[in-house]
Amino acid sequence: MKMYVKIGIVVLVFLTSIQVVFAAFGQVFAGRIVALKAIEVETLESAGYSCPGSNSTIEIISYKGPTSYFAPSSANRTRTTLSPNQKILGKYSGQITIECIRVNPDGTTSQENVLLDNITLFGTSKR
Repeated sequence: MKMYVKIGIVVLVFLTSIQVVFAAFGQVFAGRIVALKAIEVETLESAGYSCPGSNSTIEIISYKGPTSYFAPSSANRTRTTLSPNQKILGKYSGQITIECIRVNPDGTTSQENVLLDNITLFGTSKR
């Protein structure tokens, strides 16, 4: 009986340690870059919207499926140029709003906002 208690305590300490490690890293992601523009932004731009800042967005595929991010060059630790099919690993925190504007035929303007997770640190494979 005492052995089960000791094993239970070890497992509890181990699981608690894992949670602390994940909390220290914040929100992390990993995957493969599939596009150098977030799909939400690409869709709006193809509909005639102008989206300043859209060149800093990427679309990756991971175990969760496709996900869009805002990836400023200042967060790139490997200093490689981003390209499709590169592996990417990093950390994100908070969100960024990309404001997309279109001038309609009647002279009015339309605005759509795209909310993306903000990458704070990332590295990529060479290819």
